[in-house]
Amino acid sequence: MGVMDLVGTLLLKPLMIVIDCIGIFIGLLLIAAPVCVQYAAVKLSPKWGVKKKGIVSNVDLFSTCSKVPLGKHVFKLFVAAASPYSASIGPNVESLEYKIQSDPSVTNPDNTKTIYCKTSMQERPWLRNPFKSIHAAALINLGEFTSGLAMVSAFQSSDMRGIVNSLSGTYTKKARGLVTAIAEVALPPSSSFDSDGTCKYFAVTKIFDSSGEQVATVTAEWVLSKTSNKKKL
Repeated sequence: MGVMDLVGTLLLKPLMIVIDCIGIFIGLLLIAAPVCVQYAAVKLSPKWGVKKKGIVSNVDLFSTCSKVPLGKHVFKLFVAAASPYSASIGPNVESLEYKIQSDPSVTNPDNTKTIYCKTSMQERPWLRNPFKSIHAAALINLGEFTSGLAMVSAFQSSDMRGIVNSLSGTYTKKARGLVTAIAEVALPPSSSFDSDGTCKYFAVTKIFDSSGEQVATVTAEWVLSKTSNKKKL
């Protein structure tokens, strides 16, 4: 980190924290009523689409938040509470939704519905490397966060759970400015599980710069198991 980056960090980071806090506070005031209604609907209706009783799905929660001014700031708060380390890079969730399979690399004939997650991250002085671009660790953090949010959201409507077993990244171009990460996941069929009740799944995130050029690919290897499987992951 150069001197200017250090100065920028000291001056800008506290200011951005204050701005985020103001946005979150106002967003909380605006989002409180819709979220309460949604939670009540989950409690009262078994047809909400989430198998785990009493849980508001991430997809539905994001949908509610994104319809309210500053609601995405509130969702960002939920993300920070669930994953403080991922929040350290300041990711913004742009889209979190169900989709019909469109990516040929997502292969599950038993489940045509995927979880699509799109996030973004703005270059900041504290995210840079000595080469005046976004640090590789920040990019891999963004990639893991994006596919991780998609995977956890998929678990909510399934009888599966999982944990990341390994993480890798490849970098094709220096990343500068605003970068966008995209992941699309579909949980594997039951036939994919081994005799010990576990299954490996590779969640891939592609990261692009503002010109649309791909700058990195992040692959997270997950070990999945059924929630009925008592084996500790």
